Parts: sequence; structure tokens; C-alpha cells
Amino acid sequence: MAKVVVTTDDTSRTKGQSLPRGTQVRHRDDLLAVQRELAAVPGVTVMIHDQECAAEKRRKRRRGKAATPAAPTGSGCGSPGSAAPAS
Repeated sequence: MAKVVVTTDDTSRTKGQSLPRGTQVRHRDDLLAVQRELAAVPGVTVMIHDQECAAEKRRKRRRGKAATPAAPTGSGCGSPGSAAPAS
């Protein structure tokens, strides 16, 4: 493999982990940049996205161990009333 990159919300989770030599760990905010970089690399590249399971996040929110995300503000895309009528 020419290049391996792990993207994650919490880069500290990989500290002390045994990863293959040359593996980069980057924050999720760099996801698009990582995709562009890997597209420019000849050969086989690998991108792994590490994130907590959605069900586990919900359990933590119910128990008060994780913050509740802010409600999305309608921007037209996917907002109620903006969908095209079914054909």
C-alpha cells in the first residue's frame, strides 16, 4: 500500500496504539483534504474513518455522559416542506 490514513473525531484515541509504520492519523475535519491527497497518490491507498457507534452515542446522551447536538437549522436541503412532491 502506498499510503494509509486514519481519520477520527478523537485523535487521542490512537495514542499508544500500534499502527503500521507510515500510517497517518488525522482529525475528521481534514476528511476532504485527505481524500484529495490520496487521490493524487499512485498505487493502492487506504482511508479508515474511526468513529463511535451511533447507538453508543445515544446511550451516552441518555445517561448524560455526552453532549446533545444542537438541532439543525433548515437550509432548504432536507428541510420539511422543501422536498419535491412524489411522482
